[in-house]
Amino acid sequence: MVIQEACPSDCRSIIAIYDEKPPVPVNSQAPADQREHYAKRFREKAGEIGFDKSLCVLVARNDGGNLSGYLMLDLNSPDSSTGERRNVIYDYGIAAGASEQAILAPLLGKAEEISHAMGIKSLIIEIPAGSEKEMDLIGEMGFSPSLHRIIKKVEHHAIRRFTPDPYRVRKASEDDGIFILWLNSQCASFMMSHESVISREEELRRYLTACAELPMLDDEFLEGLIIEDTMMSKPVGYLLMKTSSRHAVTGHKLGCVQDMAIHPDYWGKRATQRIMRVGENLLHSRGIGYITGDISHENQRALKTALKSLGYQKESLWWMKRIMMREP
Repeated sequence: MVIQEACPSDCRSIIAIYDEKPPVPVNSQAPADQREHYAKRFREKAGEIGFDKSLCVLVARNDGGNLSGYLMLDLNSPDSSTGERRNVIYDYGIAAGASEQAILAPLLGKAEEISHAMGIKSLIIEIPAGSEKEMDLIGEMGFSPSLHRIIKKVEHHAIRRFTPDPYRVRKASEDDGIFILWLNSQCASFMMSHESVISREEELRRYLTACAELPMLDDEFLEGLIIEDTMMSKPVGYLLMKTSSRHAVTGHKLGCVQDMAIHPDYWGKRATQRIMRVGENLLHSRGIGYITGDISHENQRALKTALKSLGYQKESLWWMKRIMMREP
């Protein structure tokens, strides 16, 4: 078997292997036409082989020269929080009858070799929720779970008010910037992944720098909300949402939780539910049909709250593998 970069003439064979794969799982909260859109995008991407310099497609050829599998790699994809460059596995497929492990292992090995030569320190792959067999296989290849992508259909919520009402939610202003950064510094360690390829201190520094640069006042598509303790007259949490995002597969308009934090003293006191439902009502008023967000695999408390209390479902799980930098 030979592992090499694909050429344009491999496009049909790659699509044929893709068409043999089981359908991508889609949960009830995600757009119903997700599979159709993904198949269309895959064909478009396969047609870019040899032309798109940010796309590297590897193929495994058997002794007869026929394709046994493929792996699509998006090169130099920056992490949205830290800016760290990663190579992202967009898709892979193994021909019917071939051993998944025997074909995937050398494909991943070649992807690691390419990434190492580029100075890239991690490989990333997104696997749809419900694909347990694929997750087991990726885990056997040395990948570790990193980030959960969650999604739900936007609803309008009736906000229950008490007398006295313990919380007030208002629009964030420029004066809230210092509070947002301070609270972020208190909570960021709960949101960072221990699987990072950079130090925790550097990751935190980059994360806070990215938050400080969020154009809250200048970006009409970034909404900031502050939740206050009315008895203490102080802010206790914030929510930052992008309202101009598009679903990566279907293109549906959606809201995206850019960042959210509640002071630890208010965990378990329904502050999270209150600010998230106000945010969801805002999206509903603008005709936005879905809301999505990312939660670190290690932040199981936040993941449980999102799934059990807020009605989200897992859409996918991002897995990461560190690439060891060998001495020259």
